[in-house]
Amino acid sequence: MWYPSAVLQRHFRRLGAGIEALAVWPYAVPGTVLAIALLIAFSRDLRFILLDRVAFVLALAHTPWLLLIAYSAKYLALGTRNRSEALAQVDPSLAEAARVSGAGPLRAFIDAPLPLLRPALFAAFVLAFLACATEITMSVLLIPAGSDVLGTLLFELQSYADPSAAAVLACAFVALVLLGQGLLSLARRRAVEVR
Repeated sequence: MWYPSAVLQRHFRRLGAGIEALAVWPYAVPGTVLAIALLIAFSRDLRFILLDRVAFVLALAHTPWLLLIAYSAKYLALGTRNRSEALAQVDPSLAEAARVSGAGPLRAFIDAPLPLLRPALFAAFVLAFLACATEITMSVLLIPAGSDVLGTLLFELQSYADPSAAAVLACAFVALVLLGQGLLSLARRRAVEVR
């Protein structure tokens, strides 16, 4: 979704700005408000009937899918901003040269701009992953019964159950963050070497 919206933003300024605004506004909304809005929107099963013969039922209440939708909506802004900054540095003539050489649109994207965009897309993924892993407000409201995510598990262990187990889990998460930071710096070094 990032690349087509970036192309729209580059060629059609107003439409691209509208798409970027739609991607960024959930980040400005507090997590509690977004979670309650999703709970209200999906509290009932949504039914779609196609040609009076086929019925589709979308039942997202009390499932991990609702939490995934909330995380995706909330942190899409991180990927969108990273993507637009990285794409602004890639010259569009690279894809045009690939198209002139006979490549289709997908092949031109895979061969020309994607290798240059990989470090920025990887950085956006790591940044969004770390933000999702530490999210607690949406997780508390949207997590189904009997399930846990890292934020709620840390909160429950530290507040109610076993603070020493929470400390061990927090140290493991810090190690994960340091590993992510190391991977980001490695990707950044490789990007500089490619240029």
